[in-house]
Amino acid sequence: MVFAEIQKPGDFAVPSQKAANEDRKKGPDLILDTLAGIFSPIMPIIAGAGMVKVLLSILVLFELIDKTGNLYYFLCFIADASCYFLPVFLAAFAAGKSYQRDSGFRRPGCRRSR
Repeated sequence: MVFAEIQKPGDFAVPSQKAANEDRKKGPDLILDTLAGIFSPIMPIIAGAGMVKVLLSILVLFELIDKTGNLYYFLCFIADASCYFLPVFLAAFAAGKSYQRDSGFRRPGCRRSR
């Protein structure tokens, strides 16, 4: 009795099925959310590769390293590795995003409710 009276003014009731349906995205929102969820974790990888390329360009510009040297090839390989493995990153994050929805997949560390 007291519990029901406290729930009324504070609206502490358990969310209804209608509220659960409102959280589901539809149409363009679902597409944009999926794309953002896939590409957001990849952006630091691409930005890091770009910064290594910038460092490489500056070192060559001020003639601190030679374009035929091993250091140049090593830094170039590090910067290009993100482009080589980009399809792998995309596949991994796309799979993670699709399993995150409602496929029943549980991430490690998540507890099952009994």
